[in-house]
Amino acid sequence: MTILLRPFIWAAVLGAVVRLCAPGAAPSPPEAVAAVEPARAVSMVSERLGYGVQTSCGDDACVAVVSRTRDGGNAWTALRSITYTLPEGFDPSVSIHFADARTGWVFGERLWVTRDAGRSWDGARWRGRIVRMASAGGTVWALAGPCSSRDCDLSLYKARVARPRFRRVGAPALGPHAVLFAFSSDEAAILVPGLVPQIHVTRDGGRTWTGRAVR
Repeated sequence: MTILLRPFIWAAVLGAVVRLCAPGAAPSPPEAVAAVEPARAVSMVSERLGYGVQTSCGDDACVAVVSRTRDGGNAWTALRSITYTLPEGFDPSVSIHFADARTGWVFGERLWVTRDAGRSWDGARWRGRIVRMASAGGTVWALAGPCSSRDCDLSLYKARVARPRFRRVGAPALGPHAVLFAFSSDEAAILVPGLVPQIHVTRDGGRTWTGRAVR
């Protein structure tokens, strides 16, 4: 099959394929969200502005501390902490994604949203674990589903950033390490790593997908 994509979309997706296929490579989080160390993640809104989250757990609860950088990561300022509990056996780690300078999410087994640049956070209804988020064109996309210690049964969801009520959209078969890319409100790509990585692309908001193997 042939996928007709703008050059910058091919560059982003194929660049991820190169990283995923390199010896010893592991899937990278989407967009500018990069794992820093276990239970810590960073989401860069621009070259200088970014948000991070660090999780620590005690006997009774976990605390996720959200921080912000205004100088490209040289210095960080703590903004707010989120305290939460999970049933035994659930992964307490969380990640973070910001769609713009004010609207972002802390996500994992739970979901929180901010609309004031991280100063306050509200819990949102969610069932299952969100493992990836990406946004573009005023739309946020999420890969989520029930997860065990070894695997995740992922589905694709999307919502408007201004009114984040997620709805499930159609998607191809997804592995637990699928990587999500967003290019506009209707255009997204999912890279499914494996012995023969697969790229799946939608240009109509998830109604239809075109896929091909990366060899």
